[in-house]
Amino acid sequence: MKRRLWMILSTVLIVILASSTIALAAGFFTKDVTASVTVLTPTPGLEVYSDAEATTPVTALSFGDLYPGDTSEVQTVYVKNTGQLAFSTVDVGLNVGASLATYTFSEDNFPLDREAVTQVDITMTISSEATPNPYDFILSFEGAY
Repeated sequence: MKRRLWMILSTVLIVILASSTIALAAGFFTKDVTASVTVLTPTPGLEVYSDAEATTPVTALSFGDLYPGDTSEVQTVYVKNTGQLAFSTVDVGLNVGASLATYTFSEDNFPLDREAVTQVDITMTISSEATPNPYDFILSFEGAY
């Protein structure tokens, strides 16, 4: 009887240990990268909005939790020239190291007339080598006359 009880307890203990090991391993191998983006417009007269009517300013974007190798959903912003002169070019830049992520913009190096609004779609692809951390990036829009 004692031997049978010992076998049952041993089996239960093995199942508990195996389950714990699997749960821990899943936690170690599941990496998520949180990408938050601060939006800067250092050029006077250039502003970024979340809507095509240019009524809601954007100061930050969140690409959410991504796993290495994932591509984010498209983030759309609208760039407006609120200045007195037309911009010959508006450059879009994101300070992402190539080893961490790559990004695409639907528009870059584009002209922008006075009071004009241009839609810019942004996607980010996280490197398969990215470590599980929150990352803060800076997205900048700079204009030249």
